[in-house]
Amino acid sequence: MAKPLVISTNGLKTDFEECPSPRLLDILKKYYQGKVFTNDKVSGALDLQIIEHVCCLDKKSQIKYNPNIPLVVHHTEGDPKYFQNIEEVEKHGVFLHSSYGLEKGNFFSYWQYDYLRAIEKLNIRVNSRNNFIPRFLCLNGRPDTHRYFVLQYLKDIGYIDKGLISLLNRYNQFENSFLYENFKNLYEGDTNFIDRLYKNKKVLELDITNNKLHQDDRSHFRKIYKNTSVSLVTETYADERPGCFITEKSWKPIANMHFPIWIAQKGIVSAFREMGYDVFDDFINHDYDKTSISKERWIGAIDSMCAFLSKIEQMNFQTRLKLQHRLLNNQNRFFAKRITQQEVESWL
Repeated sequence: MAKPLVISTNGLKTDFEECPSPRLLDILKKYYQGKVFTNDKVSGALDLQIIEHVCCLDKKSQIKYNPNIPLVVHHTEGDPKYFQNIEEVEKHGVFLHSSYGLEKGNFFSYWQYDYLRAIEKLNIRVNSRNNFIPRFLCLNGRPDTHRYFVLQYLKDIGYIDKGLISLLNRYNQFENSFLYENFKNLYEGDTNFIDRLYKNKKVLELDITNNKLHQDDRSHFRKIYKNTSVSLVTETYADERPGCFITEKSWKPIANMHFPIWIAQKGIVSAFREMGYDVFDDFINHDYDKTSISKERWIGAIDSMCAFLSKIEQMNFQTRLKLQHRLLNNQNRFFAKRITQQEVESWL
């Protein structure tokens, strides 16, 4: 049993914008391997102070806290503008973020725990086996440059109808002309498919409607995973910004017995390998993950997916059985994830 954890929230004050919800505190209460107390005194406990923040830091940022208790500043977003001057925070305590491989601060897998909690809270029925159907799933909650690119490329190579694809309009991003124009500048070829979607603000709905997404972006129906075998994951960021922002989008296929292939920042496949997950290197060519030029990485990922879908069609029973076991190992690893005493002590 891990040592108890006492988290102090009294007397904390900053002049940067704070997250309106106690994200890290809620996750620790649910997934820490020991007992968690707030604003209390417990003999032999680990003591901690937490500040959630959502804005840019500058060298004038002020943090008021009890200097006798270790401080953690927790941030869940992936835009590098939020990571400016992390060293100023680290003069006071530890900076936790969700961008794997970022040179500054400490990586914390918040969005994995967020999806774990959503599965339980929303009673989501996850997929329990892969049916080895040579079709893919590609979920896109909001328009973005890389998502426009992916859908247009899938259309051009004749794969748009070989998968289940959504493109919803969260945050009304169809109104963001910069993302569309950036796609037009990047894409070498006819863009008629996306042009029509963009002009008509046409959403592609699967299991949930656009309106439902605004209320709840975690729920999904199990059938979309049962009727496909591969997830083409279009992460929140897929460009050259530093680090590798890992959200619930990347954890969904693992929790649902899918083979993930990523449209993401460079290094995301390596990140999952290092976290102990099977990325099926003996069946899927992940060389795209090493490519620095974003659009080449996206095309490489899609081409790799197409090649793997062709392999699925040729797989015999014994191969499928072995892969099923490996997918289950990934799923079990995901659901077993907990915050250990050792991890918390690394923050102190």
